[in-house]
Amino acid sequence: MPETSYGSLKATVPKSTDYSPGGPDVPRAFREFTDSVGVGQGAGKLLVVQNTGAAAWKAMKGDATLAEDGTLTVADAVITSRKLKPTSGLLQLSESKTLTESLVDMPGLKLEITPAVPSILVVTLSATFLVAAAAARAVLLVDGAEQEDAAEYIGSANTAGTVVTVTQVYRLALTAAPHTIKVQARRNNGGEPKMLKRGSIASGGGSSLLYMLHAS
Repeated sequence: MPETSYGSLKATVPKSTDYSPGGPDVPRAFREFTDSVGVGQGAGKLLVVQNTGAAAWKAMKGDATLAEDGTLTVADAVITSRKLKPTSGLLQLSESKTLTESLVDMPGLKLEITPAVPSILVVTLSATFLVAAAAARAVLLVDGAEQEDAAEYIGSANTAGTVVTVTQVYRLALTAAPHTIKVQARRNNGGEPKMLKRGSIASGGGSSLLYMLHAS
C-alpha cells in the first residue's frame, strides 16, 4: 500500500482512498492530531498529557535535565541523603561469649547483603570485652576472608575484670553479588576473656556492628 506523511510530526501512515460512503476520513483526523501535538517540539522535550487531556511538549524540570540524545543528567549537588536512602543497620551481639584460643563466630554479628550495583560498605565494629588478665581480639570476615585490621585489646597481669571497648572501622568494596560479613573473636593468651552483649555492664554498652551501604 502506498504511504504518505501527515502533519508536523512527519509521521508516515498508509495512504488509502478506499473509504466506505460516509466513513471517517482517517488520514485527515491523523493529520489534525499530529498538527496539534507538533507545536512546540524541541530538543530534549517530552510529550506530556496535561490535566485537560491535551498533549504538549515540555522540557524536564527540577533536579534533572534531558539532552536531545536521550541522556538524563542529575546534578551532583541534588543527590542528598533526603533523596538517596542508603541501606544501613545495626547488629548487636545476641549473647555474651567466653573466648577460647580459636576464632569462633559471634552470634548476631552476621550480615548477608546483595548490592544491586558495585557498592561501598562502611562498617564500624565495636567489641566490648571483659578482660580477665588476657588479650582479646575480634576480626571482621568478608566472604570468609579475614580483614587485616582487628578490634584488639592487649591486656596485662593487673587487668582482670576490666571492661574495655575497642572500635575498628572498615571501608569495603563489594560487587553486585551476594556477600556475607561476620565477626569472629578469640583470646590471645591465657585467661577467660568474654565478648559482652549490650546490657552486660551498667553503662549499657555492648558489642555491635554498624553498617551503611552506598553505590560506589
